[in-house]
Amino acid sequence: MVQIDASHFPRDASVELSEALAKPASFKLMYFPMLSNGATGRDLLTFGEVEWSSVAPADWNAEKGQTPFHLMPLLFVTGENGKTATLAETVVIEHYLAKKFGLLGTNEYEESVIKMLHSSSAAVQNTFAGAVTWNAPEAKAGALGFFTTATLPTWIATHEKHLNDNGNNGHYIGDK
Repeated sequence: MVQIDASHFPRDASVELSEALAKPASFKLMYFPMLSNGATGRDLLTFGEVEWSSVAPADWNAEKGQTPFHLMPLLFVTGENGKTATLAETVVIEHYLAKKFGLLGTNEYEESVIKMLHSSSAAVQNTFAGAVTWNAPEAKAGALGFFTTATLPTWIATHEKHLNDNGNNGHYIGDK
């Protein structure tokens, strides 16, 4: 069981926690034993070839009040200085890891474009979840139809254009 004590953000230790994030020694990603919001974080940690472990809560109902937003995933980053910083929210975790592993471009502009593209992908995923997965049973078929005929084709066409504009090399910006 992982001991969680991250219901608030300690302000008095921000320098030490910043150092932990800058020079991580190990990572622990907490999420349920399923894909969903924890999948990309796990993939990035594997890509980064760093020391990391995947953990699940022992009793989520009892533990969620000890997290910043009562949600997962959480990323615990233990720095070389022995301090552990806790990051919450899928997008924040993914951006931190992508930057740590050199996947967010080589300058502020490239990083911003990559974050926009990532945000677009997260938005289409959220649209699917809201319209189809969590919709009333009688509305699912219509919502899925709209998603597959309007939302998804627009997203695909837009992203294909950006990929083609970069030489169709499988990356959006340069080789990132």
